[in-house]
Amino acid sequence: EDAPGSIRWWALWCCGPQWNLWSDLAESVRTGRSFRERHGGKPGYVHLERDAEAANVFNRAMAGLTQRVGREAARVMNWRGVKRVVDVGGGHGELLVELLRAKPALEGVVFDLPHAAKGAVARLKSERLSGRGRFVSGSFFDALPEGADAYLLKSILHNWDDAKALAILKQVRAAMGPGSRIALVERVLPEHPRGGLRDNAIVRSDLNMLVSLGGRERTRKEFAAMLAKAGFGTPTVKATATDYSVLEARAAEPAKAQGHRAGPGRAPATQR
Repeated sequence: EDAPGSIRWWALWCCGPQWNLWSDLAESVRTGRSFRERHGGKPGYVHLERDAEAANVFNRAMAGLTQRVGREAARVMNWRGVKRVVDVGGGHGELLVELLRAKPALEGVVFDLPHAAKGAVARLKSERLSGRGRFVSGSFFDALPEGADAYLLKSILHNWDDAKALAILKQVRAAMGPGSRIALVERVLPEHPRGGLRDNAIVRSDLNMLVSLGGRERTRKEFAAMLAKAGFGTPTVKATATDYSVLEARAAEPAKAQGHRAGPGRAPATQR
């Protein structure tokens, strides 16, 4: 666990809760439905609210995988005019921690379901970042905090089908003020995968989203079309040195109110 770049918790997650899901992959490919959907489970990660041990493994796994991606996102993003960010579905806050480390003037909120609260608060405190970062619990299907300069969604949309992903984007759009932007940190599926480590990793993740959540990875054109439907302009796409890219977009004009706004002090909720 203490080795640099350790994937201990990711291995425990894959060989534990995910193992049975992949054993039924063929049926998910045939039907296009996730294991949980076919066996009466609820979508997303709501089940983690009832299983503290699984929630701990999941959130630590996501934190471990996010460290390098977070550093790359900090490097390639456009930070002009960004003073406050909301990490939507931020889990234990690893992405926000990496951004706050890289940008000393930045402040931020980790927004996620209650199961992530203890870990996120402890993570920010351990890095002495509690003065610039905090946790707010909630669901990104209900409302997000208003007024941030940037809303970050890492590995969020790929968990959901197109309808749910669009609903999340509309909530982000409703919370944004003039000049705000959205940044999606996601794997971008090639139009024609050609093999190699990067393409294979993205395709493998696409299958993982199918079998576990009924989600999917998306192409650049699919992301652009979905963002347009939610009221955003054409995204810029910047590749990183990982499997992930950063897609940044601002609100299209004229702006239209969509979804419900959060009250004062409320922040976004996330699920990965």
